[in-house]
Amino acid sequence: MDFAGEFSVLMPTRPQESTTTQPSTEGPPVEMHQFVSDPDASREFTVIYSDLPRSIENTQALGSTAFFDALQDVGLKVLGKGRLVYSKDGQFASCPMREILFEAEEKQATCHLRIIMAGLRMYQLIVVYSTGLDAAQDTDTFFKSFLLLH
Repeated sequence: MDFAGEFSVLMPTRPQESTTTQPSTEGPPVEMHQFVSDPDASREFTVIYSDLPRSIENTQALGSTAFFDALQDVGLKVLGKGRLVYSKDGQFASCPMREILFEAEEKQATCHLRIIMAGLRMYQLIVVYSTGLDAAQDTDTFFKSFLLLH
């Protein structure tokens, strides 16, 4: 399925789309565009994209290890008593990427996340599933189906 955010991805069900505005410390508010597919109570697939403001002081830092480390720390704080299973930097096409796997014990959920920086646009591919569920094939299919259209 092709989306307005210049990407294509396979999702198990037609996603619910929403847009929210988040305050930014680096300039104007940032719009977050979300596409959420939840085929059942044990799995959820999400793509979020947002365009970071051009006024960001250090655009060279976008996609750097320090940038991804900061996002990863925020993710762990959001989870509460979350545990980092692994974190790996890589490339998606020619774009910097980080893949992260968290476990949220209190929520009995696992979160598998890819963050991709394409210029000032940040994509987040997120799969959340019940702890103990083998979602490796679904996650792999979801991640491998993601394409940038620009």
